Amino acid sequence: MIGLNTSEAGTVKPASPSSLTSQKWLTLSGKIWFIIAAIGQAIFTFYIIGLYGVATATGDWERWNTTMPHGYVAGDAPGNVSIVMHVLLAAVVSIGGPLQIIPQVRKRFPKFHRINGRIYIMSGVTISLTGIFLLWTRGTVGGLIGAISTSINGLLIIAFSVSTIKYAWTKKMAIHRRWSLRLFMVMSGVWFFRVGLMFWLLVWGRPVGFDYQTFTGPFLVILGFSQYLLPLLLLEIYFAVKKAKRNTTQWVFGTVLMFFALATALGIFGATMSMWIPRVF
Repeated sequence: MIGLNTSEAGTVKPASPSSLTSQKWLTLSGKIWFIIAAIGQAIFTFYIIGLYGVATATGDWERWNTTMPHGYVAGDAPGNVSIVMHVLLAAVVSIGGPLQIIPQVRKRFPKFHRINGRIYIMSGVTISLTGIFLLWTRGTVGGLIGAISTSINGLLIIAFSVSTIKYAWTKKMAIHRRWSLRLFMVMSGVWFFRVGLMFWLLVWGRPVGFDYQTFTGPFLVILGFSQYLLPLLLLEIYFAVKKAKRNTTQWVFGTVLMFFALATALGIFGATMSMWIPRVF
């Protein structure tokens, strides 16, 4: 039980204030990161709807090509349908994902939580399948390595979706919630890529480690895998540190999380001001 230490003799002593403080710091850091990420994904959703949603509704298919080299391809019905589903469903998961994670929503609106969860998972699996199809039929600016890293992201989404559903059906809710958090991390991979890229550019003030014209280079290779592996690693460390209840470790990792929260905020700011907002208006 959090906040209590049991001695060998079986007596129970209250935990020291520092233990409670470190636990609260760790939790606070995680919450601050999540709030920042949720705001960023809401902005990303606005961008998707404002650009691609409006373009689809008005039949302005050429507008799809303003940001993608192979957005709309005349005569390629399977590819065009796939890209429309892939992009527009990204708006669904970007707004539905954070809502699925918020405990207050889950507790106060359980029916919405179940329905939203099903939509979230079905949309995620569809995004993954269409994304993999497009990567290997139309190609990607990241080349072969980019296609491989993004395909792995898609396969992880499918695998984590299965685990999330499995533990919900078997009523193992604690395990289910952990898998839903893992799913949220990999589902946000493409979003993490954009935020990470803009954070890197803002820090250096110029492209470092990659060519901006060809969009190739070692940094993009690393980012292609880090877009889902790094968030997953941080999540697993968070689980372990929270369970261990060691003061120093919680203080240190809480501070690390706070750094990533600030880095995420900076990346969101860069992406919003240089990519998302200008392309909508």
